[in-house]
Amino acid sequence: MHYLGDRKSIVVFGSGAYRIGSSVEFDWCGVQALNTIRQEGYRSVMINYNPETVSTDYDMCDRLYFDELTFERVMDILELENPQGVIVSTGGQIPNNLALRLDAQRVPILGTSARSIDNAEDRDKFSAMLDRIGVDQPEWRALTSLEDINAFVDKVGFPVLVRPSYVLSGAAMNVCSNREELERFLQLAANVSKKHPVVVSQFIEHAKEVEMDAVAQKMGKSLPTPSANTSSLQVCTPAMPLSSSRHKSCMWRRCAASSASAARLPVS
Repeated sequence: MHYLGDRKSIVVFGSGAYRIGSSVEFDWCGVQALNTIRQEGYRSVMINYNPETVSTDYDMCDRLYFDELTFERVMDILELENPQGVIVSTGGQIPNNLALRLDAQRVPILGTSARSIDNAEDRDKFSAMLDRIGVDQPEWRALTSLEDINAFVDKVGFPVLVRPSYVLSGAAMNVCSNREELERFLQLAANVSKKHPVVVSQFIEHAKEVEMDAVAQKMGKSLPTPSANTSSLQVCTPAMPLSSSRHKSCMWRRCAASSASAARLPVS
């Protein structure tokens, strides 16, 4: 294989095997990234190992690495390609898990930064950010010790929601109704999220969930976009602009778009 070494290539990380958290919507995002890279005059490079994806079609990119998305193998490929940069934010959970390690190796990450990915995926950091900027959310506590969590549960009462970090799929996220469930699900969440915090939140019963996805355009302006990631969601399309009256009736007091794509807040 011939490598020019001219830093005119951009590497996109694929979604890997299809499952919740790394599914077909991320392959669509990866394909759009590849198309844009070509339109901007760069060579497009894809790393993915799922033959069921469009991103691994022979004509979708200039070079395809049908290989595993592990840190070691990705670094080997980047050493060969010497790219202008890499895009990790379109691939879902597997590329997101690599972001901080790649950033530590000074790999140029294009688009969403490793810090922003970590701020959104780390439950402790994200919840703390919402508190800091004044966005309403249920009471929460990061898992530091079982005694601390028990004291928190004594304060807010059951049920509570156990949420591990870095799990777009919702793996090991459970509602606990008693002490036995709490201890069992905390252990499960800690096993899934060994390197990142587990957060316990007050679970508000009989609430309605409202989700808003927004894409920033220029300074101080956002474009609401419809979204759906479960079969139980109802989607309104075309997207409706948010008037000042709607802003007042919404629980969102600020948009944390710089650090997260969306926040889910129960609305009574």
